[in-house]
Amino acid sequence: MGSGCESIRGDGSRDGDLDFGSVNLPLGDGRRMKPMLVFLLLCFLLLSGCSTSTNQEFSQDQAPAARIVLTGGTLIDGTGTGPIENATVVISGDRIEQVLTGDTRSFESDPNTQVIEIDGKFLLPGFIDGHVHYLGWAAPLYLTHGITSVLDLGNWTPWILAQRFAVANDLVPGPRIFTSAGQIDSPPGTFPHSVNASTEEEAREIVREHVRRGVDYIKAYTMIRPELLKAIIEEARAANLVVRGHITVSAREAALFGIASLEHMSGIAIATIDDPEILREVEERRTEPEYVMATVRELAPLMNPDLFDDLIELMVKQGTALSPTLVSWWMGVHPHTREYEEQDRSFLQDPRLSFIPELSRQSIVGRYARSMRDRSDPKFQRGYANSQKFIRAFLEAGGTVIASSDTTLGAMPGMDLHRELELLVDSGLSPLQALQAATRNPAQLIGQGHNLGTIESGKLADLIVIGGDPLQDIRNTRKIEMVIKGGKVLEVGYDSPFLDMIPRPLTADYLSRFNVDD
Repeated sequence: MGSGCESIRGDGSRDGDLDFGSVNLPLGDGRRMKPMLVFLLLCFLLLSGCSTSTNQEFSQDQAPAARIVLTGGTLIDGTGTGPIENATVVISGDRIEQVLTGDTRSFESDPNTQVIEIDGKFLLPGFIDGHVHYLGWAAPLYLTHGITSVLDLGNWTPWILAQRFAVANDLVPGPRIFTSAGQIDSPPGTFPHSVNASTEEEAREIVREHVRRGVDYIKAYTMIRPELLKAIIEEARAANLVVRGHITVSAREAALFGIASLEHMSGIAIATIDDPEILREVEERRTEPEYVMATVRELAPLMNPDLFDDLIELMVKQGTALSPTLVSWWMGVHPHTREYEEQDRSFLQDPRLSFIPELSRQSIVGRYARSMRDRSDPKFQRGYANSQKFIRAFLEAGGTVIASSDTTLGAMPGMDLHRELELLVDSGLSPLQALQAATRNPAQLIGQGHNLGTIESGKLADLIVIGGDPLQDIRNTRKIEMVIKGGKVLEVGYDSPFLDMIPRPLTADYLSRFNVDD
């Protein structure tokens, strides 16, 4: 490592000086970690990481073969073309060298080449979770479930930039991290890690500061008014960054402004409700945190499907993607809730997963009790049906869907993305379209299509091998047998103890959003 710190984006590229942020970092007990202490702790991490192994299964410090050849399996490359049987993928360093079919005997005689037979298996691009709120302890869960990249949307700015740097430099294990850092909101702010703007100029300056820190895209949040959202998108576009939004602005306005994706389908209901009283209430209550966080589920039952087509036509024309996050936002209402709960309870009993914090365990289990209260309410069943109907129509019109789990403190990292794929197929996507929603589409959304998302020559060698045909049954994506990240075969599993080397500070007001006692 050189004498200066360099900012490493999720794809490993360097972009000027590293800035973990100059704000005080909140601690869980209300105290604040001073910037100098943050700097010293990070320096300790970097120095210790350079001199020692991470001492757990995902360490990537072993020198790989000069070339890896995966051969004999069925390739589903993420481009949308059909499966290719008896495919061969050649990896050189951290990149895909070539993709071919047929005889591979010429590689077998090369002592610098490792040939891996995957007959009867299926080879896919590494999955990209399109919407997470990253937590360091979740790294082995993401990787073991075949997720080689995550798109983080809203986090403590100094902490997530430190995590991104550490993962990109192989100091800690984890998927590639792309991040918006702190989401841009308006006072009083929905979460404590939001960065709040009251005026258009303040919003623009926050975008400029995020750009200086090297974020990968911008996130606009729930209390942002239309004129501020427009300013944010304009300023981000000037820096060649896209804006993604969990918003209470109409999806029609947001699409016209040029927003790149609508998270949780936010803004859709506001654009398809024909009751002026409801719309007036949204405007009047936009600064109430509990209200704005509930609008996705509360307003979906009121959507008028007759208004879908015009909105969808505009969104497709403007290139606005849809990130539904059904697995998190419709928990308790979708038909797989009980099954997922049983899986999570069983999973958490595994003693090898003792590294999952107790608070997260309680919150993961607690989300089912809270969400099941809505299961018998016909209002929410109607809202979920409306959401599925919109997704189907959007897809049929040529819209882009992003598979996202919205993993937070109270969600199951890794597995929830596979569940989202199942729910997307339930909503009308073909298995092939669902796979693209977790590979090609999120990569292209954030301008990383040249590096990630498909298995093609020249791209980063992030691949997974699974033990069943996902085109026959999307649940087969869960049968992960091999994970390759950056040309290195990872030993996935939970047999070695995992240490979260950069724990994320959590404040009391943040934790209050994940009440596990009710």
